[in-house]
Amino acid sequence: MSITFEQIILDAKRIANRLKDREALGDSILLESENVNKQMESMRQFQDDIDVLNKLARERSNNQLITIINQENPQIREIRQENRQLKEALEEHQHALEHIMTKYREHTQSKILNSKINFVELYNNYQKIAENKDEIIKKQTEKIQEMAAIMQKASVLDEDKINMEHEYLSRLITENKGLREMLEISQKFGSNKLITSDDKSTQTEVNEKQSVSTSEEGTVTATEASTSSSIPVPTISSNKSENKIQSSGGSKNSS
Repeated sequence: MSITFEQIILDAKRIANRLKDREALGDSILLESENVNKQMESMRQFQDDIDVLNKLARERSNNQLITIINQENPQIREIRQENRQLKEALEEHQHALEHIMTKYREHTQSKILNSKINFVELYNNYQKIAENKDEIIKKQTEKIQEMAAIMQKASVLDEDKINMEHEYLSRLITENKGLREMLEISQKFGSNKLITSDDKSTQTEVNEKQSVSTSEEGTVTATEASTSSSIPVPTISSNKSENKIQSSGGSKNSS
């Protein structure tokens, strides 16, 4: 089989990539070996230090070593002393807090006993007050509803009274028209004296009816004002009816 030039180039690239990978592996292996060498050197140095300490320990006693360490590290004694002082201060603070709390508890207990407040009764009284408030609100709502009903009744009565007055006025107007027609007829046919006397009697009857209606209006308005003072009662002034009747009477007299 013939090998092409492209295959040779591909094989060369593969070989180059493999060489690069192997170089990277070699570098990593070298780094690991250096780290291992450093660890070995540190272990050797540690072992040498241990040997030196063992030699010193054999030559000197433990007390001498402790004194040497204390001389070399004076801060340790200062730190220990500070720790002792802090422990003492903390214990004193805790004792003071316990004493204060016991005094406070005794004081509160004495105050509660001296006050003699029965919290159960206070709670029950509060509930009773709340219930009484609810009852008062209900009563007030009932009263308001009653007043509204009375006001509605008064308004209905006012409307009925107004309608009755309108009917009465319309009747008076029709009577007045009839009297005028009768008066005109009497003037035409010459029976003036009789009709004038009849006219006076009818005029007096009209005035009496009008006075009765005004007195009834006054009594009705007084009773309505006593029942509902807040509602403005509509009243029809009878001055117009009086003026109409008086004008009709004047026209009769003039005729």
